[in-house]
Amino acid sequence: MTEGKSLYPVIEEVGSAFSAVLAALQGAAFAPSARWQEKAFSELFATPGVTALLGSIDGTPVGFVLARSVADEAEILTLAVSPSCQRRGVARALMEKLMTLLAERETERLFLEVSVNNCPARALYTACGFTCAGTRKRYYEDGSDAEVMVREISSSSGK
Repeated sequence: MTEGKSLYPVIEEVGSAFSAVLAALQGAAFAPSARWQEKAFSELFATPGVTALLGSIDGTPVGFVLARSVADEAEILTLAVSPSCQRRGVARALMEKLMTLLAERETERLFLEVSVNNCPARALYTACGFTCAGTRKRYYEDGSDAEVMVREISSSSGK
């Protein structure tokens, strides 16, 4: 893939049949201690309100976002992009598609937690309209804090 070139993935909603694909993508993008196994993805898909969007380029999966909705709120559980495709618009495209889908489902707010040490992810979420709603002290295994972020997303909220 061309260095620095923006990438425009085809994004589709997927289910439990893609658990291994999601685990592999997350495994490539996350530190070993933060990786989820295929079984964890399968178990999440068995719970109500879970949505996964998979981004592919030329038929090759390059990233995904996994969210869970309850009533009029949703939370991003995890987002991962293949290291070779990072910082090229894939995560932004996944976020935009997720927010559009959730707005269509009349979701009003979207939450997430992100490590205060993950500057690229925090910049992405800020660019997508998220604001800080609080901090979870020592939330991650490495002892880092999590910034809780929120964005109003329903069309009635002025999306």
